[in-house]
Amino acid sequence: MLPADSYYHLQRQAKMRLLIMLGIILLLSLLSAGYFSKRYVDPLVADLQQLQQNPDAPPQANVLELNQFFEFLQNHSEQQAEKLRQLQSENNQVQKQYGLAALRLQEAQEKQKQTANQYIHLEEQLAALQNEIQQVRLQMEQTQQEKLQAQQEREQAQQQFNFAQAALEKAIEKKLESVDPDSYQMFIDNLATLTPKEEDIFNLYVQGCSTKDIISQLGITENTLKYHNKNIYSKLGVKTRKELLQYIELMRNAEH
Repeated sequence: MLPADSYYHLQRQAKMRLLIMLGIILLLSLLSAGYFSKRYVDPLVADLQQLQQNPDAPPQANVLELNQFFEFLQNHSEQQAEKLRQLQSENNQVQKQYGLAALRLQEAQEKQKQTANQYIHLEEQLAALQNEIQQVRLQMEQTQQEKLQAQQEREQAQQQFNFAQAALEKAIEKKLESVDPDSYQMFIDNLATLTPKEEDIFNLYVQGCSTKDIISQLGITENTLKYHNKNIYSKLGVKTRKELLQYIELMRNAEH
């Protein structure tokens, strides 16, 4: 067994060697860390800062893995930029198509509005036409009623005319009974023997003109008219103006 002093002395030496070894290890660690930091970390930090400021610039650190990483980032950045340009181009095309679609939509809306206005106008015209048709129908109904009424009036008039005709025929028969048929026939036959002047006077008597009217229209005197009347009476076989007018009335009734 060792004495206590020797044991404690050996223990202190062991602790001292341990401390020296730990210090050496710590120093070596610090030196290694500084070396690796200067060799790898500092260039990496500088290249990362440069990457933030200028992505297209080449890396400053001469580290293969770092260079490959930066090359990958640059290629990826270029691919992203190309995709961005493609997207921008597609966006421009889409905007153009959207503009054309908007223009077509506006034209379609205008056409729809015009069509709606035309439809409204056609509805108004149709309503006006229907009103006109209704008015025409009413007029046709009214005209039909007027025709029916006129037909009834014509039938009534025809009945009245037939009645009057029958009455006139009866009156003529009665007058013919009071007139000598031979004298009346001689009156009719001798009308062709009148001179043009006498025929003019006779026609005025037929029209119902008076003595003054005949004198005025023919421009003759009363004595001249009396002279022609005498010849007319003699040729037609009548004695007075009253008898002449009676034969004229019979002649007109016979003509009707």
